[in-house]
Amino acid sequence: MSHAWLPSLFAWIVPFMGGDFAVRQWHHVMMWFFIIFTMVHVYLVFYHDYVEGRGVISSMAGGWKFVEKRRN
Repeated sequence: MSHAWLPSLFAWIVPFMGGDFAVRQWHHVMMWFFIIFTMVHVYLVFYHDYVEGRGVISSMAGGWKFVEKRRN
């Protein structure tokens, strides 16, 4: 419905996907995919930081990284 140039670049998507309802459904599914992916990704980043024990992510959040000195 818009006459601007940016929306007209994507005007082919609605007929290609079979209508407004199909585009809305795919948009909804992909939105939830990205939300769940982000939540799982953030959880696994912190879990890996905890298991590995190097404190890389913790140092990004807190600003401090404690490194043990090796004894010879």
